[in-house]
Amino acid sequence: MYLPSDVCFTKNFLKMVITGDKCLLEMNKVKFVNVPRYDELGVKNVMPLMKDDKDFLKYFPDQLPKGRTMDRIYFWNILNTLRHDYAQNLIKHANT
Repeated sequence: MYLPSDVCFTKNFLKMVITGDKCLLEMNKVKFVNVPRYDELGVKNVMPLMKDDKDFLKYFPDQLPKGRTMDRIYFWNILNTLRHDYAQNLIKHANT
């Protein structure tokens, strides 16, 4: 299974995965992506765009420890897997 970093993989998130409220992807289903480190592609800027996508949010904890942000690599790999065209479009437009 493809797991988020230790910051995101909390006890509460694991409980939600076990009860079926949250999900994990199998490693062979993940479409890995290497995203440029542009500010506009930062998790803080892109996550609000995804706030209403319930299918996407099933792969992320509802809360993170104070002062922490979502793991960037995990975020983009999940986005690229579930919403490939959208992720590629964001990356393409950031490069122009």
